[in-house]
Amino acid sequence: MPFFVYIISNDANNKLYKGFSENPKERLLHHNEGKSTYTSTYNNWRMVFLAEFPTKSAALCFEKKIKKWNRKSLANLIVSSINLINPGSGFESLVIP
Repeated sequence: MPFFVYIISNDANNKLYKGFSENPKERLLHHNEGKSTYTSTYNNWRMVFLAEFPTKSAALCFEKKIKKWNRKSLANLIVSSINLINPGSGFESLVIP
């Protein structure tokens, strides 16, 4: 079973949220339905970054690492080749809130 690290964006409030999930599509729905404490004060989240990891520990380690990154580093990560969100990936629908 794969594990994922994701970044979601709320453009209206210029916010980014970094997280971990085994099911990123379902997790995005939770964020947009107000079921996550931090993101519940905002709506219209869209996924801008998704990376897959073979183990839970590898995913959690990467999530912890990027939570310390500044916005410029996160922007570079979002446009990097490890981002699974691109046409034909099967995850492109995640960018829609």
